[in-house]
Amino acid sequence: MSVANIQSVVISGYGACTGLGGSVTAAAAFRTGIKRPNRLADVSVNDDEIESPPEFFGYPAGSLTESFEGVGRWAHLGAAAYLDLLHSYPLHSNALSDTCMLLVLPSVDFGPIDDPEELDAIAELEAEHRSTIVQRIDALAGVAIAQMAHKCFFGGCVEFVLALSQAVDLLRSGRHKRCIVGVIDSLLDPPLLANLMEVGRLKGVDSPSGLMPGEAAVFISLELDVDAPAGASRVLLGGPIITQEPGRKQNSSVTGRYLAEAVRRAMGEVTVTNDGEIYANLNGETRPAQEWGLAVSCFGSDYSVRDWPLHVPQQVFGDIGATAGALSIVLACRAYARGYSRGHQSLVLCSDEQGQHAAVLVVNDPK
Repeated sequence: MSVANIQSVVISGYGACTGLGGSVTAAAAFRTGIKRPNRLADVSVNDDEIESPPEFFGYPAGSLTESFEGVGRWAHLGAAAYLDLLHSYPLHSNALSDTCMLLVLPSVDFGPIDDPEELDAIAELEAEHRSTIVQRIDALAGVAIAQMAHKCFFGGCVEFVLALSQAVDLLRSGRHKRCIVGVIDSLLDPPLLANLMEVGRLKGVDSPSGLMPGEAAVFISLELDVDAPAGASRVLLGGPIITQEPGRKQNSSVTGRYLAEAVRRAMGEVTVTNDGEIYANLNGETRPAQEWGLAVSCFGSDYSVRDWPLHVPQQVFGDIGATAGALSIVLACRAYARGYSRGHQSLVLCSDEQGQHAAVLVVNDPK
């Protein structure tokens, strides 16, 4: 396996909080296919003509987020994930000055908005979240996150890949010795859950094409290989690659072309082998499935990636929004650490509703 084209950015630690526990237990549950969906008691259908309202299920993080919403819910998820990171990679206080945190939070708008007043209100709300979320996580976790340089992003799973790309640039520029990329999302947050119900995106008995909402938080520590702790597992990060469909609209046709292009460019950094795995962002809705199917058809019969086994984290954790790609990276790292991965290359794919597609290569390259 050749990794010559990957400048050695190492995943030095990771932590997660999911409906099935932290990174270790979540990966074990994913490997064995354990699922624990709960009936969503807070979702109801207001229709007097329906005798038996449909039931909906999701994947909450248990009592950790119960009765919380918004920043409070995100902070509890984030604190649990950050503490999980510290189990695998303790950060001492004297290391914080060399560390930068890039944190991705859920977007606070639920669709296209043209009203300038609404846009201003969203900007104010994001500014408020940006100024409070790190302090809230800091207080809950009992750690000094606020001492790090930090930056917040708002968006979905491709926004996480953008943050990952910025972290790689910061490391290679020498501005920081270490970058921690965190992402938090909850499709079980009451306002968002109500919106998903209203627009008919939840999976149910009468709507098999739909999503089952979940929630999660993930933190990943990145360093240059030369700065990584002695004895650390050498998992390299390739890419990240992002492509954009021009003029993407809600009802535009699906081609799979730009997702396939992201895959080709990411895999161009290594010698592709017959043994690898793919982690795809398929949430149960029709369009992502069509996109992936058409992307595979673009590969051609001589492209070995098309024969790699496909893993779908949403089948176990539900739709975890922006955290899907980050959790996939953690699952790949755990598979390497425990020795059950098929090969040494894992391709993590993300797509969003704005027509952006991202691919990240996670390579196990023990010295």
